[in-house]
Amino acid sequence: MKFLHIIVFSFLISLAAFSCAENVTDNSSLATIADPQNVKILYKYSFNNELNTFAQKLTKDLVLDGTITVDFWLTDSEQMRILEMADQIGFFDMPDSLSYKKTDPKTIYITPILGVQSLKIKFGNKGKEIFWNLPNSFPQEYAKLQKLTSLIEKIIKSKKEFKDLPAARGRYC
Repeated sequence: MKFLHIIVFSFLISLAAFSCAENVTDNSSLATIADPQNVKILYKYSFNNELNTFAQKLTKDLVLDGTITVDFWLTDSEQMRILEMADQIGFFDMPDSLSYKKTDPKTIYITPILGVQSLKIKFGNKGKEIFWNLPNSFPQEYAKLQKLTSLIEKIIKSKKEFKDLPAARGRYC
């Protein structure tokens, strides 16, 4: 009888070990459980504002009062809306840089310059990062990118975490 208990016990241990090994090799289910941000976004915009779902953070520029950073994430539906818009505008096929290049001496310069803005989106094995500062060089691509960044900013501003942040004091001229 003891021998039968040892065999059953050994079988149960083997079964548990096999079951754990299967779960460890199924990276897709572990990634979903461990990290709810399947669509990773790093969006640096309007001076010192930044959405970073790689780190699940949002930084708001308070101008005279510096910046404030809070925990922040997007729901599955928000992530899918952003990914659908990115696919719709051809984000993953755009040039890496839409930055202004001085080609026209009549160009009007805006001061202070916002600096380089960027948007990085990663989903599975698909990823792209685009940098830009002024829309003059790539008007068509910039207009498409504006649709995507407007959607992202609209989602950010609709969330309670953003609404609870203090208002910026002062402004950039």
